[in-house]
Amino acid sequence: MAEERIRVGDTVVLKTGGCAMTVQALSMSLAYCAWTAAGQARHGTFEVDTLEVVGHRPKDSAVGKGGTPRSA
Repeated sequence: MAEERIRVGDTVVLKTGGCAMTVQALSMSLAYCAWTAAGQARHGTFEVDTLEVVGHRPKDSAVGKGGTPRSA
């Protein structure tokens, strides 16, 4: 089975387990992700191959071209 392509706005987890994270940006084989742990905002960069998609962002969500939020 082919792996799902990770996109900005997707919810992902590490294949080894851990918190659900939101993909904020992608660059080559890296994903910049953000999550909350113990009430604190966290962020980190991970190899795309180490991540598993658990939810895709809706196609019409408030994320504009390039992964930046659209103005309301």
